[in-house]
Amino acid sequence: MPRRNAIRAAAVAATFWGSLAAAPAQDAARFPDLSGQWKRPPGVGIQWDQTKPIGLGQQAPLTAEYQAIFEASLNDQALGG
Repeated sequence: MPRRNAIRAAAVAATFWGSLAAAPAQDAARFPDLSGQWKRPPGVGIQWDQTKPIGLGQQAPLTAEYQAIFEASLNDQALGG
């Protein structure tokens, strides 16, 4: 009886893995290649507006609460955090 259950489990597992191997992947030719859209130009660091300096120079339109969080984050980053 235990041997029959083991054989049955092996057959189910083989069927499952076999069906996964036969499943076609997405056809990449149907979708546009957006891989280059997300790369920064050489020499550009982490910033939003490339014409402004990083940090407070970005002049983000934040509420007072989020401005305080942003400044605390910049201070933490300056200390190595």
